Amino acid sequence: MREKNIWDVCRRRKIMRTNTACAKGIPCQLEGGVVYFVLMLEQLGGTTVFSCEGHPDGFYITFTSPYVTALHVKDAGFFHVNVEGANYWSLRFHEEGHSIKNGKPVITKYSYKERAKRLRWTAQSWEERLGPLEATK
Repeated sequence: MREKNIWDVCRRRKIMRTNTACAKGIPCQLEGGVVYFVLMLEQLGGTTVFSCEGHPDGFYITFTSPYVTALHVKDAGFFHVNVEGANYWSLRFHEEGHSIKNGKPVITKYSYKERAKRLRWTAQSWEERLGPLEATK
């Protein structure tokens, strides 16, 4: 039986990949929070170059893909998609929220619970807009 959200299913999987964070091309385990998005980028024809669930600036994945793939990912929402080079892109999920308190803008860092909720929403949006992740069937 499938768990409530595909992000939760994927974050529990042990997935190995080689990327620029791994020493001398030796595969290393992906952090749980990025697994769904790395697998979906691969399904869409992209190749992950770097991924980090706890990057100092927030959740971060770089990948190579054709321009049209990056547009589909951008249109699925929730991430900022930035150009890093020719057919080289980054996904950034900012770890802070903006609100108004006593009439003044306030920036707050998301709690783990709030961050997880937002990543679940993102995965759900990707499933609806980009199609289901085949690797979990």
